[in-house]
Amino acid sequence: MSRLTQRYENESESKTSRISFILTGVLLAYAISLLVFLVTALLLNLTNISDVIIPHLTYITSVISIVVGSMHATKNIGEKGWLNGGVCGILYFVGLLLLSVLMGIELASTNIILSRLFMAFVFGAVGGVLGINT
Repeated sequence: MSRLTQRYENESESKTSRISFILTGVLLAYAISLLVFLVTALLLNLTNISDVIIPHLTYITSVISIVVGSMHATKNIGEKGWLNGGVCGILYFVGLLLLSVLMGIELASTNIILSRLFMAFVFGAVGGVLGINT
């Protein structure tokens, strides 16, 4: 086997494993979000907590989920933490956006969507850097 062929195969395996680690991070982020939302729904049903906290809790949960999912992904990848973490954050947001469209939920304005996409990248990048350096 030539050195060039071996190098190509190693790079191909590396890209495949990177993608699988990123997708695992996104799935972990969704699992965290789902768990927090189920607990929140239970608490809202059983207590007198106001519904006013829902938007704030949704935002905080998304941020924590993206950071933790990105940390998990980049810890396994071991390089380019900010980039791989940012991609993880973007995929998390795009998945939620697609789910919203499929459920027929009215989307926010383009500016709001773009700002949330940017924030998903930023928090993913933060989680990615933390994942590499911890």
